[in-house]
Amino acid sequence: KVKKPVNYVSINFHTSDELDLPTYIKGGLTREIMMLFGFCDETTKNAYLNSYKILGPINHSVLEILKKNLLLESENFLTVKVKKYIHENLRERITLNDISENTFYSAIYLETVFKKDTGKSIIEYLIDERLNVAKKMLIDGSIPLSEIAESVGFLDYNYFARTFKKHIGCTPTQYKKQYLSKKKP
Repeated sequence: KVKKPVNYVSINFHTSDELDLPTYIKGGLTREIMMLFGFCDETTKNAYLNSYKILGPINHSVLEILKKNLLLESENFLTVKVKKYIHENLRERITLNDISENTFYSAIYLETVFKKDTGKSIIEYLIDERLNVAKKMLIDGSIPLSEIAESVGFLDYNYFARTFKKHIGCTPTQYKKQYLSKKKP
């Protein structure tokens, strides 16, 4: 038997999550997704006990991969490159000149492209990403605030606390207390 390449795959999911995926995704069938589908196929062929416990997380992973790939495709390659640089160097001092030197494009051009794609300046995005990581670390609860500030690129804790309050609406300590009070039964 001659194997023919797959032209399309039809997937029907019902999910409570708001994934907001389009009906048709051209080029969505990546090697990674094909491997996951192969694993699903093997699981159902071998009728593993409790296979639904395996298939649910795999299907969720497929949806997340599709969502991530769509997001990356919708942005200019420079925006993707800038975001990648920021995520890889979040702990470091990052300037527009650093990003410009890394991408070999002028800071003004990068800023224009980035703002068009994201609606934010590069520095606004950098601060938001640092604060998002800091919020996750605050929720963990075991890391001292000064270490959190340093690990997300703020060398001065007071500046971190002021920036956090300005953007989030409360201090890091207040944020941590609010989360912990919601978590208690």
